[in-house]
Amino acid sequence: MHRANRMAVRLAACVFTLAGCAVGPDYARPAAPVPRDFSSLRDERAFAATTRPAGASADLSRWWDSLRDPTLTSLIERSVSLNLDVRLADARMRQAIALRGVAFADLFPSVDLSSSYTHQRSARNRSGQGEDGERPSVSISGSASNESGLAPPSVNVRYGDTSASITLPPFGSGQSVPNVNVSRSRTFGGSRDGFQRDSNLYETGLDATWEIDIWGGVRRAVEAADADIMVSMEDRQAVLVDLAAQVARNYVTLRGFQRRLEITFENIDIQRDTLRSSQTRFAAGLATGTDVLQARSQLQRTESEIPRLQAGVLTTIYRLGVLLGHEPAYLLDELSKFRPLPEAPDLLSVGLPSELLRRRPDIRAAERRLAAETARIGVEVAELFPRVSLTGSFGLQTADVDRYAERDSLGWSFGPAVQWRILDFGRIVSNITVQEETQKQALIRYQRIVLTALEQVESSLANFATESRRTEALEQVNEVNRRAFEMAKFEYPVGMLNFLSVLDTQRTLFTTQTQLIQSRQQTLLELINVYQALGGGWPEDLEAIDRALES
Repeated sequence: MHRANRMAVRLAACVFTLAGCAVGPDYARPAAPVPRDFSSLRDERAFAATTRPAGASADLSRWWDSLRDPTLTSLIERSVSLNLDVRLADARMRQAIALRGVAFADLFPSVDLSSSYTHQRSARNRSGQGEDGERPSVSISGSASNESGLAPPSVNVRYGDTSASITLPPFGSGQSVPNVNVSRSRTFGGSRDGFQRDSNLYETGLDATWEIDIWGGVRRAVEAADADIMVSMEDRQAVLVDLAAQVARNYVTLRGFQRRLEITFENIDIQRDTLRSSQTRFAAGLATGTDVLQARSQLQRTESEIPRLQAGVLTTIYRLGVLLGHEPAYLLDELSKFRPLPEAPDLLSVGLPSELLRRRPDIRAAERRLAAETARIGVEVAELFPRVSLTGSFGLQTADVDRYAERDSLGWSFGPAVQWRILDFGRIVSNITVQEETQKQALIRYQRIVLTALEQVESSLANFATESRRTEALEQVNEVNRRAFEMAKFEYPVGMLNFLSVLDTQRTLFTTQTQLIQSRQQTLLELINVYQALGGGWPEDLEAIDRALES
């Protein structure tokens, strides 16, 4: 007995030692080479005065505050709690946490408690039994005789509560009629001759099963579930980054439409004055009918721009209402009043390319997906090895409820079980290969996302620089055209300038004013694209992110 106990202890120690290991590859964060700085920043003309030094770290947690527009800040902050995409991301995150709990529960025994009562009535006619639930019995007996050498047989028949005895006449006696004795007995109650028709059974018990995670397959599944939780958190962060950029883009577009409407109304007033002046001069014989028609044509052309701009105002307001989780017209009263475009920051914070790996949530999510797929290889590899389980049961069984607590009602069982899919290795190996290829695809996607992120930052920086230079040029052109228009208003009444030149200066000024507003709007949109490409938005702690990824 002591020897058996020692063997059991050694076997248990071996099992738990093996349980400390886990099959499959251990995850290591892949290397992602990134440049030391962004090549677009080498354009000193565009960025020398608008960006921080190349080695400076950027704080992009609340980049929209740099636009200095309280309404924009309010819209972005409200959208976080109201936007449906954010709420959907929250639900997915909670789902991932619950799925991790499902995987973690497999590390522990499962215990089932059951209790039952069964009342059974047996059919009396089953298996050929008679009316009263009993089978007929027949017996034949005989004995030797000293005189004739053979006595006649005696036949005894019993069926239910009736019995009969038939005795044949002796051989050679000349008697032909046998002797028959019939008797009948009656049994009262629920049984006859020991047959019990009704029965009861009371049962209560515990059944336990524990599959020991010797090869680490369950722990790999938990590891993958932990990575999936991080993926859901990063996906939520990506929704927040995209949401802030969408709200800002639509808000800037809205203010751009409104500013263009203001310029259009201002030019309509000027062109109406010009039309009235041409009509007055025509009535006085100082201008031609052509001048009047051209002035009216230019006015009508400018007025035709109003419906398109008003439609742009409404569609952007509707879009902002939906982004805030309300009906499209929710923000009509709040945003219909004209406001100027937000102001671009004096200093653009860009940071280092290496910070993209920690700041952009899509890169972090791709890295966590790679970790999850790597852990799932171990889950598949564990299927190559036998499964060891411990099973046991403990319960009470009795036909009489009054004897439920007696010791004789107790029953139990305990023992190990081993299951090994020895004839299914081909399927298991194929599943391992499938998971390994899935992991390789996740690695390729991670590398692709890193390159795409670098491309987006470089492109957005280049576009921002280009549009910034264009805005500066248009500001100078607009100033020249404004002065030309002021001079035309002075020279035309005194006869120093013809009417066509006046109309041309008005049209040119209106065009450059519109282009300047569009360029300022586009510059802000490119700036928003830069912040989105950099992964800016919401409080961030890059060092905490590093610690989370390393753990």
